[in-house]
Amino acid sequence: MKLFYAERIDWTQSKYEHMTMQALELSTEINEKHQIHLQLPDSIRAGKAKVIVLLEDVTEPQPKKKRVFGQFRGKIKISEDFENELPDDFWLGNDV
Repeated sequence: MKLFYAERIDWTQSKYEHMTMQALELSTEINEKHQIHLQLPDSIRAGKAKVIVLLEDVTEPQPKKKRVFGQFRGKIKISEDFENELPDDFWLGNDV
């Protein structure tokens, strides 16, 4: 079990704006009934808590499709001004 303390969390515009939070990291299993059971350390006092469940990604990777040479021939058009220099506003992050 890992114990994390957050002395100052920026909860701007939140009802928790002035609250000090404590976070616990516990590992558990989800059972067949879609339930989790946690045993907290005795140092944690009784009261309200919020629970966030982080699930490991267990999706199977999709097999890569083999690329076919020329499959996009005639479907892509490059603009006439493709090789023109971009304006300074573009590089400075300004709207062009």
